[in-house]
Amino acid sequence: QRRGSPSVNESAVQLTIDIAVDQDSDETELGRTSQQLRQDLLRLDVDNVVRAPAAQAPRSAKGGETGISNILILTLSNSTVLVAIVGTLGAWIKRRGGRRVRVRLGTNEIEIDNASAEEQAKLIESWINRRLTQ
Repeated sequence: QRRGSPSVNESAVQLTIDIAVDQDSDETELGRTSQQLRQDLLRLDVDNVVRAPAAQAPRSAKGGETGISNILILTLSNSTVLVAIVGTLGAWIKRRGGRRVRVRLGTNEIEIDNASAEEQAKLIESWINRRLTQ
């Protein structure tokens, strides 16, 4: 199966990634940065990464105090790639200030922002451990 094409694997799970950029960014910047993140994620061992249709994005995904956000839906069959996904998200955030992501997998959620590398590592390890022990 080609990466980026729809997955038909019944054991696959979906991560919802809510991208937020600073308030000074416009829709063009949001589109460019979310496409960049999508390409970064497709380099990993994932089945698919697609942008959610605007109608599926939660109402809070537009505006708010933290800026504009956008939703990506990532499908994966191999849960061991979670560490690489979260690492990729952290690297994407560090490339430019004002970015954050909220990742949901089932009922588990984590927000990654400009925290120190040590703080992020502890938070991410805890989140992944909770997910793997359910």
